[in-house]
Amino acid sequence: MKIPFDTGGPRGKGTAELELDPGTSGENTLELRTTDPAGRPVEAPEVKVSFTLPAKDLGPLSVTPEPVRGEKGRWKAPDVRLPLPGKWKVAVTVRTSDIDQVTAYKTATIG
Repeated sequence: MKIPFDTGGPRGKGTAELELDPGTSGENTLELRTTDPAGRPVEAPEVKVSFTLPAKDLGPLSVTPEPVRGEKGRWKAPDVRLPLPGKWKVAVTVRTSDIDQVTAYKTATIG
């Protein structure tokens, strides 16, 4: 899933690309990459992800991925547990400087 973001600051536009594997309820691994509009990796001081299942009034379940050492613009969280299948609201918060931050949203079907 790709989620565009714009923190409003210098070098603040880009895309957060999330991959949840295997993408089912239960245990998953989350990988996240941030890129600029040209597709180059964007280094951000912090990214956060949360999952909410509105139909079951569940969440938000917060995830703070860790930066992948030696790979600019890449984060990973190896133990993301989503207890139920359904249409989850995914929130991605990207901070590109001390004061420039934005949260972007998208819905994903987890089955």
